[in-house]
Amino acid sequence: MALPAKMKDGYTPLNAAIDNGLGETADLLKRKHGGKTGAELKVEGAK
Repeated sequence: MALPAKMKDGYTPLNAAIDNGLGETADLLKRKHGGKTGAELKVEGAK
């Protein structure tokens, strides 16, 4: 299943992994794919 990089509300696949207790998946998204949470993307957009 393909997931968009960010949903309309700013929710990301990394947020979903964290919220669902999928620590290994969250680590993979961060380390291998540069995954970011909605909050991290919001901060980057403000720069």
